[in-house]
Amino acid sequence: MEQYFAYEYQQKYNSNLLSYSDLKGYLPWNLRQRAKYRVSNKLLYGLFSEYESENFVRKLSIMLTAAIFLPGDYIMYKGELGDEMYFMAEGTAFVLLEDKQTVVQTLTRGDHFGEMALLIVTKRSSYV
Repeated sequence: MEQYFAYEYQQKYNSNLLSYSDLKGYLPWNLRQRAKYRVSNKLLYGLFSEYESENFVRKLSIMLTAAIFLPGDYIMYKGELGDEMYFMAEGTAFVLLEDKQTVVQTLTRGDHFGEMALLIVTKRSSYV
């Protein structure tokens, strides 16, 4: 547990991650939303740039929640039902086959994954 909080502290203060709860007590609602948009718009524009709607990206950015995973943690498990997708703000993640050893893709800053779970009801196809 101590390792997690130490890692979270390091990531929070050495990266661009912003937590809604960090802002909630200090800023008015409108400024919190602007801050979340400024931090996350680069992550979202890559995927949603064809819509050419700043308002659409702004509304999506408000819905994002920061999550920190320790090195070696699984973010998604093959076979589970998914109801969320992920955007990589920092770090590296590996897409693994069923043997949990074979890396088929390396995900880095700006990449996204898990979107198929939002489009169709299906189980996760790999480990991340």
